[in-house]
Amino acid sequence: MKYKGKLFLYVILSLLIVGASGFFKIDAQAAVTPPAAIDQIFPDEALAKGIQTTLGKSSTADTVTQAELDTITSLDITAKGVHSLVGMNYVTNLSSVSVANNQVSDLGPLANLNTLAWLEVTGNQIENLAPLSNLTSLASLFLAGNQITDVSALAGLGNLVFLDISQNKISDIQPLNSLTKLSAIQMENQQIVNEALDFETPLTVPITVKNIAGQAIDPKNISDNGVTDYPNITWTLPSFIDKVSYTFNELDTVGNATNTFSGTVEQPLTQHFMAIFDIDGAETSMRVEAGTLLVEPETPTKEGYTFVGWYDAETGGNQWDFATDKMPANNLTLYAQFKINSYKVTLKTDSAVSTQMVEYQGLIQEPAMPIKAGYTFTGWYDAQTGGNQWNFASNKMPAHDVTLYAQFSKDASQGGASSGTGGNGKASNDEEDTGNQQLVNEKLPGTGDSGWLPTSLIGAIIAAISLLTLRKK
Repeated sequence: MKYKGKLFLYVILSLLIVGASGFFKIDAQAAVTPPAAIDQIFPDEALAKGIQTTLGKSSTADTVTQAELDTITSLDITAKGVHSLVGMNYVTNLSSVSVANNQVSDLGPLANLNTLAWLEVTGNQIENLAPLSNLTSLASLFLAGNQITDVSALAGLGNLVFLDISQNKISDIQPLNSLTKLSAIQMENQQIVNEALDFETPLTVPITVKNIAGQAIDPKNISDNGVTDYPNITWTLPSFIDKVSYTFNELDTVGNATNTFSGTVEQPLTQHFMAIFDIDGAETSMRVEAGTLLVEPETPTKEGYTFVGWYDAETGGNQWDFATDKMPANNLTLYAQFKINSYKVTLKTDSAVSTQMVEYQGLIQEPAMPIKAGYTFTGWYDAQTGGNQWNFASNKMPAHDVTLYAQFSKDASQGGASSGTGGNGKASNDEEDTGNQQLVNEKLPGTGDSGWLPTSLIGAIIAAISLLTLRKK
């Protein structure tokens, strides 16, 4: 028994361990440290190949030690299809790295390479420069052709003598005014895209491009007849267009380097209109960009009706398809349309059942008066006895099925008793039976002639079962 208990416990523990390993996903790639296979330390295949070649190894499956990685001082993996720099934090003695023209988006693994003096990441997908903020040994930095918008992380790199930030999305170079040792800088051809604005006319857009002194740079060329109204640009547009733009071009001096800070600023424009949802006159609305899909509201409900869809007219019209129909360039009202429901009416007499289907709030067609020998029909009711009489001239169909019962009263010549559907009218016999039953009930407890045998028999059976159970134990 103890063995089975231990085995059960081991199984449960094993299941918990397996389950936990599935729930807490372990990033084995990031956990491998030297010594280990090259392709385990550097999970990016192209980067691992570059490390293999640099170290003269025969395969990326070869084991490499930290001492071997420490021998690498220069690494060139230009245009090799590198996506990730994971593992580069172990190449601690690097002074020169080129990963130009790849698909790298994260410079995080380089954050602690304090001996790095020359870094080229031209032509990648870099947005965030924060990992470079403490690499104060950097003298040459090539960042052209990325997705950079903010250069403030470079403000502390006081040993930079060459900087290329061209072909990015940079609108403010003021953070670079602390780079006093710069002797060369490239910062042309910025492609800046502002957050979209709602179309209006006149349209006023602030000038966001700032020079080394933090001042707004005057536009060079303005699209669509826009005019400068410093520090803004104003457009008077005759109709909607999806964007306006302007160019800038200014000579700026950063440290000892003078060059052109230039580019284009694009201002996307959108149109928003009101989508109104009308449910029998009760309206809700949402603001929707033209050319986009509407968010479908919750399905409305209406007593006695089934919702069939949203339409562009109160009746008829076209049903709106929220999966494909897009917001037009104007306000839109959609109407909830419903179809009326029909419900089942069941009419019951002693020997017959008939049914009707009646629309919600409609009138039930009154059937022919039922006939029952010895009785007078009193009406149709919503219960077999008692209940409420149905008025076929005024009572309307509710939002559910209805059953109506024919009720009768016994004719006076037959004893005068009333009856619902199925009544027999034998009031005198019922009273006689009730009296006889009362006499029996009064007699039994006093005489002891009735009522004890079934109870005793049940007790005996229970006692026998209990005795058998005790003997087995």
